Amino acid sequence: MDNSIAIIVSNKKISETCEMVVKNLGYDYPVYHSSTSDALKLAEELVENGTKIILSMGYTANYIKRIKKVLVLELQYTGLEFIEAIKKGFVYSDKIAVIGSQSLTYLMLKAINSLEKPVKVFNIKEDEPIEEQAQKILEMGYEVIISGSPSVDIANENEKIGITPDIEEKMVKVTLNSARYILKLLNETKKESHTLQTILNCTSEGIIGTNRNDNITFINPTAEKLLPISMKKAINKNIEEIFKENNIVNVLNSEFNEKDNCNKKNFVINKEPITVDGNVNGAVYTLKKVTEIQLIEQKIRKKILLKGHYAKKTFNDIIGDSVKIKKAKKTALKYSKYDSTVLITGETGTGKEIFAQSIHNASRRNKGPFVAVNCAALPANLLESELFGYVSGAFTGARQNGKIGMFEMAHNGTIFLDEISEIPIDMQARLLRVLQEHEIVKIGDDKVIPVDVRVIAATNKNLLNLVGNGKFRDDLYYRLCVLELNVPPLRERKEDISELSKSIINKNNIKLKMKIKGLSKKLEKAFISFEWKGNVRQLENLIEKLMVLSDSEYLDIMLLEETVPYLLDDVQKSNSNSLEYTEKKKIDEVLVQTNGNKKEAAKILGISKSTLWRKLNK
Repeated sequence: MDNSIAIIVSNKKISETCEMVVKNLGYDYPVYHSSTSDALKLAEELVENGTKIILSMGYTANYIKRIKKVLVLELQYTGLEFIEAIKKGFVYSDKIAVIGSQSLTYLMLKAINSLEKPVKVFNIKEDEPIEEQAQKILEMGYEVIISGSPSVDIANENEKIGITPDIEEKMVKVTLNSARYILKLLNETKKESHTLQTILNCTSEGIIGTNRNDNITFINPTAEKLLPISMKKAINKNIEEIFKENNIVNVLNSEFNEKDNCNKKNFVINKEPITVDGNVNGAVYTLKKVTEIQLIEQKIRKKILLKGHYAKKTFNDIIGDSVKIKKAKKTALKYSKYDSTVLITGETGTGKEIFAQSIHNASRRNKGPFVAVNCAALPANLLESELFGYVSGAFTGARQNGKIGMFEMAHNGTIFLDEISEIPIDMQARLLRVLQEHEIVKIGDDKVIPVDVRVIAATNKNLLNLVGNGKFRDDLYYRLCVLELNVPPLRERKEDISELSKSIINKNNIKLKMKIKGLSKKLEKAFISFEWKGNVRQLENLIEKLMVLSDSEYLDIMLLEETVPYLLDDVQKSNSNSLEYTEKKKIDEVLVQTNGNKKEAAKILGISKSTLWRKLNK
């Protein structure tokens, strides 16, 4: 193992990401998951054994920087990761705490303060173990902890929610490759100039290098523009003079290993020492444009302004290993690779929107918004304004500043039109034009607005029948049904009921703060026999009801008999159909095996082709 470079992080999830990146790059550097309190001792041992560069993050990185004989490079968050983590946290609770060191950037703190819901930020105290601090925060009533520290483990151990923001693999790769480049030059020479030049070449930020006397030895073009000063005038000039001319004082008064942010002059500045064999030979000052930070902040604000228009679900959230659900997932995954319009069909409660969200999140549009519109929930007179928006004065009662429509909100993303069958016939013509021309016109306006939107529609009705009855336009139907996806009802995938029930119970245990272990064998058997006319939604609602009423660790059939006895009547009726169900299940499996070849399937089943057709059409 090559220990010239090592990675030390205090969070297991982040350490696993680092291990994966190291492995994928073909390197042999060690990755350590260590508590912050043990990190310093571990780092000292590594340095004694030849480690030259350590990659770490946050408070742990600052802790390790106490060692003067090693160069510490920080793995950085952009801030966006915390926003996504906070959004996940809001699914469970509004009582969210973000825990981090003072290295939480100006960007992230400002982004958190921009959220509509309050999120409390706690800075890690250096004089107290992080585990004790996390415990105190939980005792204050917070139910979700978001951090890159071991505090998430403390939350999970206390049956709360701990979320670690996902660090981008790209950031790990860049930092690791920068470390390798720095190491290469350090091995060639230990001279100060080479070390500083390495840092200069590894960053797009403004860089100023000084020697041990604080005189400038180099300055890159970005720093020249930010200060401003020419390289000719800066070289050999004392850094104190340059900074005083620009009203930068705090950095000069701080310790070498301490970060100090200054945005008075259009940039944020950090300072790090240059050490060779344990001796401080100078310093590197890095300057980052505030305009870059503002651009990222604008992106964050844009996401926030979408007011929750994002997809939470992925294909991993679709539970089940039945033939039909696996086929549906496989088909949907294929659809996600393209921008063609998708029509999702299926009964109420089968999970059509989950499939729509999963397709969006697996597509190239996953960074864009996911806007869901329930066409049945909006009155006909409001649907047009909601979909397309309107300008000021478009009609009586219109907002003074107008309104952005759902299609415009979904630009560069996906719009999900649920219950598409309920759109009035006169509105269907406008929708067809949007699908064909990829442009909208707001109510009361004559300006054409181009929109780049993928459309996914869903219905629980037979649209072809509606077309035949004159209630749905045939041209719109064929424009929507480019790619069709059918989500099977629960009664056709009963082998998934057990796994679905476990998943629902686990989610409700968190939501209801309960500890239900599962279904009794009798209740599970009854569930499998039941027809589930309301599909997965009915299963979810029934389990939640039984959990609320249950006094035992397992949900039992006796509770079902007491609360919803009519369900058992349906179970008895469905038992007569169980043989037919088993037979049809076997036929489905053989058809998958033969890739839909009915002649070959009939041969394997030992029946005639006509018999097979008859059984399929029952």
